[in-house]
Amino acid sequence: MKKPELVTNMDDTRDRAYGGRIIEDLLIKPPPGYVFLVSAAQDSHYDLFMLTLIRKALEIGMNTLEVVTEARNRKLMEELSSMQSDLFHILETSYGQDSLGKHSCQPHLHEINIMLRELRNVLGPEIVIFEGLTPLLIDFLPRDVVQFFKESVEESTKRGSKEFYLIHMDTADEIIMNQLFSLAQGILSLSTSRGKHYLTIRKSSAVDLPSNPIEYVPIMSDSKISQWHVNMNW
Repeated sequence: MKKPELVTNMDDTRDRAYGGRIIEDLLIKPPPGYVFLVSAAQDSHYDLFMLTLIRKALEIGMNTLEVVTEARNRKLMEELSSMQSDLFHILETSYGQDSLGKHSCQPHLHEINIMLRELRNVLGPEIVIFEGLTPLLIDFLPRDVVQFFKESVEESTKRGSKEFYLIHMDTADEIIMNQLFSLAQGILSLSTSRGKHYLTIRKSSAVDLPSNPIEYVPIMSDSKISQWHVNMNW
């Protein structure tokens, strides 16, 4: 009766050790060409989670490309655009507003695909943060979005970039979601329960990452939105 308890406690201790540095581990531990789907509940502060990935990647000196596929808070985009450098580029789809990213394209699936391929080739990003697949699933045929994601995974493998694709839970039917999940090497879930927010690593093929849910806390005290982030409460 004692032995199972000991194993469980050891696993829990290991997960606690990983939890404190989980953002960095998500960026560093997977091999080149690894793709995560980030499945997020609407009230999970997913935007702050993705922003935290970007800030941590830049902090540790990783060449990072952010892809923005929907109109978003212009103050945040202005702040992020001012951070662009040799190590940080933004590809922004244009919805009629002035483009703030160094790179822009029309909000068409084919154009996004072509531009993303070109930037992977020219910039050689180590990290790609894609925000997100949800607008594409709304505007285009789901099967075309699945094909787009399949080609993105193939390009990631070819170029060696580690990529994170945001998608909202229940955006598409179960068949489409499962097709997308099957193409990704890793699946992250951002959920909310009783007012608390949790990161759960549902899948991490060939990478040792914690399996227990990790609570995170949104930090929104800074006057600059680009400095907002999540803290892991582990």
